[in-house]
Amino acid sequence: GDAAMLLTQRRVHQVVVEQEDEEPSLLGTSEILQAVRDQQLQARLSEIMTTVVFSIDGKETVASARRYLKQAALSGLIVHDGKWPIGIFGHPEALASLATEQTNPVDEAMCARIICLPVDMPVSRAAQQAEALGARHIIVQDGGDTVGLATATDFAGLLASIKP
Repeated sequence: GDAAMLLTQRRVHQVVVEQEDEEPSLLGTSEILQAVRDQQLQARLSEIMTTVVFSIDGKETVASARRYLKQAALSGLIVHDGKWPIGIFGHPEALASLATEQTNPVDEAMCARIICLPVDMPVSRAAQQAEALGARHIIVQDGGDTVGLATATDFAGLLASIKP
């Protein structure tokens, strides 16, 4: 509840949870996905996904991807190979790419830990698959077209909205 809301409001990936008479624990992506899975939540991906998505061809340069992120104030770009989503280029990848040649293709700097799932899939099943595969991003598709993106922040928002 409260920890999930904090993750959502601050748009962070982990928080330390402290409760009386217990050791502090870390709540992050894995724990959020486990909670959604364990609660057997039946909302659909279409209900939690971000629908405004931006993409970049994997052959474009790292410099171009970094510029798009900055100019459009984006948290990430879906990297595609002309047709299929193949990864994400977000702030962690942008920071890591500072030490590389800026003319390198973005598909060499992206995070490939993604999965593509259907728009009508229940969030509990999507969370289970993302957790099992270690995917940080779910590319949401409808008939082969990308229609959204779901991340741990979206799952945390769902958990935060549930009344105890």
